[in-house]
Amino acid sequence: EEDVKSMIYIQNRSLTKALRLLTPKEIFKLKSEINKQPNKKKARLVIRGFEQKRSIDFMKNFAPIIKWSTIKTAISLVATNNWIKHHMDAWYERIDSVLRNIHLIKSNFDANMYYIYKNGDIVILMLYIDNLFVIGSDMKLII
Repeated sequence: EEDVKSMIYIQNRSLTKALRLLTPKEIFKLKSEINKQPNKKKARLVIRGFEQKRSIDFMKNFAPIIKWSTIKTAISLVATNNWIKHHMDAWYERIDSVLRNIHLIKSNFDANMYYIYKNGDIVILMLYIDNLFVIGSDMKLII
């Protein structure tokens, strides 16, 4: 029993040395309406992503958040090309494997964007926490 406790201690010590903890930061905001009077208090706890290292933990996603530039580009594509748009709830733990199983490609630009391009049509899926935004020229590509 003592040997088992010793092995567990050694494994935990080596594991904690291998892990890098990212430090959090609290963000407090007062939200206001048109009359500029504060009417809501908001608080968020965020991880300071600039502490990540590319070779260690850079592509890790703790809560999938699509880049704002990706969302703006998607909105302009919908407006310009008269594409279809759709929104649904999703669970990130399972969605990655599901999307890959239906042959969607994970973007190199944004880890929370997937797409499929076939016969001149495209469908783009974007994850934001527990929401899935779908845009494209032909939704039949993923049905």
